[in-house]
This record gives sequence, structure tokens and C-alpha cells, in this order.
Amino acid sequence: MKTILLATDRKFWRQEQGSAKRISDLYEYLVKKKFDVFVFFIGRLTDAEIDLIKMTYEGEFKVFNKKSGFLSIDCHSSGIKNFLVRSRNLIRNKLKLLKRVLITRDLVKQQKRQRQLANTDFFSQFHQDYFRNVCQNLKPDAIIIEYIRLAYLVQGLDKFEARPLTLIDTHDVGHQRYQIFQANGESEIKITAEEEKEILSIFDVIIAIQNQDKETFQQMLPEHRVIQVGYPCEPKKHEFKDKLPINITYIAGPNASNKRAIAHFLRKVWLKLIAKFKHKIKLHIVGRICEELTDV
Repeated sequence: MKTILLATDRKFWRQEQGSAKRISDLYEYLVKKKFDVFVFFIGRLTDAEIDLIKMTYEGEFKVFNKKSGFLSIDCHSSGIKNFLVRSRNLIRNKLKLLKRVLITRDLVKQQKRQRQLANTDFFSQFHQDYFRNVCQNLKPDAIIIEYIRLAYLVQGLDKFEARPLTLIDTHDVGHQRYQIFQANGESEIKITAEEEKEILSIFDVIIAIQNQDKETFQQMLPEHRVIQVGYPCEPKKHEFKDKLPINITYIAGPNASNKRAIAHFLRKVWLKLIAKFKHKIKLHIVGRICEELTDV
């Protein structure tokens, strides 16, 4: 059985945004394919997070965490899992008022983190040393790094006698993302095309989530292997139904960019649609973005 070490700082078991759901689906896919998957998690792994992991997955969830050490979490079976997920959702609804109180504090922490990332201050010798120690003992066949900000973890692994295959799941073209966010006055990891190229060059395989990203990475590093791994779903073509009302659906997670997007749509587009179609058109807003729309 091949061993894979998946490194991330996202609490992907929450599945609260598309990127987290992507990592979660990747984890479940690898487990289903009988790989021996270990998670290297950078962050605080509380009892509440462990309980959520138990609710979300089945079997054994194996995770390395610097503060908690190695944990083998025995997850629940699907029947119990479904019951606990329903209970979790009930608890989440009751905690919404408390979340409102904490949102200002969380926003300050997020802005602080963004400033750190913008100054490239996301390198941690503390975690790099621990990661190397884990690799020396686990001897994984492959390592998957989630996001370019954790690329530093694999630096120096080429000195190992049996060097594992290294892959980076990019999620975005970093320098293009930075340019877009900067143009809209938002904070993001500051990175140039040359810096991104240098970082990606240390990996054996670069994973892109869509065709345009794949082409960009291939142009940046023509000698490297770039693969496209999209979301695990097949597009389905539905027959057009000429019926009323016209339904528009907006699905999004809870972040500032998504909030601004739907707010702009409501001000600039929706009013015109209502004026034209009146009661014949409906807008559905779905996802945790709803938690952020109290003042829109």
C-alpha cells in the first residue's frame, strides 16, 4: 500500500468553502483508492475539531500536528455519521448569535494574517523541522502540499536517501490572484510570476484545478509535469424548460469578495431584472454567504 502525506493548514473537514471541500474530496478519494493517507495539519486541533472529523469521515483519520503529536482518530460509521451531522447543523444554528459577537475579533485576526502573508512571513522553521522529522519516520511515497504558502515544507527533502514524489495542489495561479486582488484594493499573498515559478520548480508535479491554470503553469515551467485535477463531478446538460418563474441561484462561501459580488449584483442588476420581470423571476442565495448579508 502506497503512503501519502497530505500537508495543509486548512480545516478542510469543515467543508465550508469550495477550496476546503476540494481538499476533503481529494482526501476521501485517496482513501477510497486504498492509499494509506496521513494528514500533516498546521493549526490548532481542538477537541471540537476532532469531534467534527469523526462526524465527517469514516474509518481511521491519521493526522500529525505539532502541538497534539500523532493522532489516530476513529471516525463513526455512516449511520451514526448522518445522525451526528444533523445534530451538528442544529448546534451550528444555535451558535450563530455567538458568532456575530466574535466576528470582529476574527476579522482583525484575518487582517493580521493577510499582512503577514503579504510580507512573506509564513515560513515556519518550527513546522519545517517537524515535517522533515515526520517524513524521515513515515517515509511516504508521495507528498501533496495544499497551497503555495506551504511549499517551504518540502525544501531540503531532496537530500533524503529515498526522496518521495512531491506534488503541489495550487488552487490558483498565485501571481495572477495577487494582481486581481490588488486591483480591487484587497489583501493577498504578494508574489510575482518569477517568485511563483521558482517555488513551483521544487515540485515534481504541479496540480492545476482548471485548463487555463494548467496552460499558465506549463508556460512558466515547460519542463515540468503539470496535471489538471478538477472537481470530481460530471457536467450534465439539462433540457431548457420555458417556464416561469425564472430562477437564479448564487452559491458562495463567507468571504468579503463574495459579499461584494452579490451586493453589486443586487444594486446594479437585480433591480433591473425585477423591473422587467416583476414576480416572474426569483433569486436564491445559498451557502454560508447568507451569514454575511445582514447589512446588504
